[in-house]
Amino acid sequence: MSPEPLCFRARASAADAIRELLSRRVHGAPVVDDSGRLLGVASLVDLVSARDRAPGENPRVGDLMTEPAVTIDPGATVYEAARLLVTRGIQRLVIVGEDGRPVGVLTATDLLRGAVNLGDTFRFRENESRRHH
Repeated sequence: MSPEPLCFRARASAADAIRELLSRRVHGAPVVDDSGRLLGVASLVDLVSARDRAPGENPRVGDLMTEPAVTIDPGATVYEAARLLVTRGIQRLVIVGEDGRPVGVLTATDLLRGAVNLGDTFRFRENESRRHH
């Protein structure tokens, strides 16, 4: 998980958001309102695609974001997060606190990195491994 995630205000320019995502080497970020509450998610693909469709225009992040964002509770298990990523066919989950503000972002790559770090101790449960062969 990436704690203290990069977040964009809905009124931020798409061009500025693209530059920020590229400079941080991330592919998407939560979009928040002026009080910091989650509104949606802006992906690099969405922002660049919009720029390519309308060259010379500079839309706002809030106009291009995906909403609602798929979220998960900070107390959720890794299995719950992985299942949500797979069933929704998405690359990132926004972890949201009780106040509706993003506290982290969890990506599919984060989960894979965690599995690799576990090395040989990582095992499918018996019933899981049978289903995947």
